[in-house]
Amino acid sequence: MLRWAGTRPASRMSRRSSAGGTSWPYDAPAEVEIATRNREMAARLTWKPYMHNPRLAHFLPRVTNPTLIVWGREDRVVPVECGEQYRRLLPNADLTVLERCGHLPPVEQPEIFARLVLDFLGGHNRR
Repeated sequence: MLRWAGTRPASRMSRRSSAGGTSWPYDAPAEVEIATRNREMAARLTWKPYMHNPRLAHFLPRVTNPTLIVWGREDRVVPVECGEQYRRLLPNADLTVLERCGHLPPVEQPEIFARLVLDFLGGHNRR
């Protein structure tokens, strides 16, 4: 358990900077490792641009499989414009945009989503 200066036993008190303020509060190597991992994970989760791969536009046109893209019109996580870009870059893609639907079409409109998937799979199985 981490304890700050003043609440830790004297043997674990944090070092003081020359100005009298508290410097790095983690003395044990394990505490430093945990703090370092936490900073790394925070950077991974919040780094911008999130989920961006500049090479994607080069690779997507190579995908020749039929592709169904289902997007929610009210998606506030990834806008519909991204779905339109996928449709444009994937040569055999169909994009269906669901009205009154956000980021999770399978959860928000399960019947419509299931019907779209079944129709898509059924149509491509007959080819």
